[in-house]
Amino acid sequence: MAPENSFFESGLLDELKTELDKCVRCGECRSVCPVYEQLKLEKFTSRGRIALLDAITSRDLELNTPLGQTLDNCIMCLACQEKCGSQVKTERIIPLARALVSRKQGLPFIKKLVIKGLTLPEKTIRQAALLEPLAFKSLPMESGLRRRFPLPYVDQNQYIPRLDWPGFRASSPEVFPARGEKTTVSFFTGCLANHAFTQQAANLVKVLNALGVSVQIPKEQICCAAPMHVNGEITIARENALKNLEALSGRPAGQKIVILCASCGFTLKKVYPHLLADSPELAEKARAMADDVMDISEFLISQFDPKLLEEHFTRPLCQGLTYHDPCHLARGQGILDQPRHLLNLISRGGLVEMEKPDQCCGSGGTYGLVHKDVSQQILKAKMIRAEKTGVKLIATGCPACMIQLKSGVLKYQTGQKVVHIVDLLATALGVK
Repeated sequence: MAPENSFFESGLLDELKTELDKCVRCGECRSVCPVYEQLKLEKFTSRGRIALLDAITSRDLELNTPLGQTLDNCIMCLACQEKCGSQVKTERIIPLARALVSRKQGLPFIKKLVIKGLTLPEKTIRQAALLEPLAFKSLPMESGLRRRFPLPYVDQNQYIPRLDWPGFRASSPEVFPARGEKTTVSFFTGCLANHAFTQQAANLVKVLNALGVSVQIPKEQICCAAPMHVNGEITIARENALKNLEALSGRPAGQKIVILCASCGFTLKKVYPHLLADSPELAEKARAMADDVMDISEFLISQFDPKLLEEHFTRPLCQGLTYHDPCHLARGQGILDQPRHLLNLISRGGLVEMEKPDQCCGSGGTYGLVHKDVSQQILKAKMIRAEKTGVKLIATGCPACMIQLKSGVLKYQTGQKVVHIVDLLATALGVK
């Protein structure tokens, strides 16, 4: 049996068709799609991809390599999903479309490499951390690393974070107790905070401890499965979801799971219940866990009186700043006001909004590696808007966005600094 036939004979086809049939071909998605804004071709809109998928799943069109590349050229920013009056779920269509493509054509090499690395981190990330100094030269901490010689998928001005092995979780105790403990949370670190942005992971713990919140580190947690899921590796994604469900199951009932990565939060909240829907029992467990998952900004605003937080911010920021909304935080989880509330408290009202703050930065995880030209065009538009604010500080709530924005600062020499919101919180609390 051909690999793609197994897709057609599975429940995945029915699930895909359910979403495809919702589309009324109105074209509203064109007005918000960052990929279409750059390429101006109908096939790169949600409507265009749905039309192609309709023909492919009806066997009226053969899935070939160019069509596969077209279906893959979605950054998964969810702007079309938010705009759609028919409630077409892009978050479900694209992973299923990529599953269909990968079963016939396989994954691009770089996607295979990333997924393998996150599936077997003990081997691949450890080796990468050892080899990194050979391929990249060290620059000041804020500038990350630069390639020593031409490398595939790595531009000259691309920000490369230093990898940390064995990582934040392995180097941490199981519990970071807070003095005068008020409550306890579990910290789902995600891969980037565990191995590349360990300072941000440490800052999150310091911030919570300073506010009387003890932090548990579930040691058995693994990759949230976002890279696997969005690239159509549904089986691996489901395996990871099950392992994380088990790793986080030992919490007392109602204990919150705090996250600093937008994509991790979106995956645990929104993807897991659907990914495990074939088992009512597992789906219910996933939904119960999802109710406890909170972004750090969401947690702080919901658990603490803003006046109390402001009293704790004894070292407020003495400069203006702007904020970039991560797609999977703003549209994926509906978290827009909470980060802004915190940033205005930290800066005493110094937040300067850029135009279209919630438009994608062009990262999209592996999208920026496979569709580099479009990713860079989207990034350029974002950096122009950020620079127009006149401020020198760009805050965001996602490590992947940080990598993209830091690359933009280096490429376009804007002189700005990119930080995670937890960095600013730690500074304001005097614990950084």
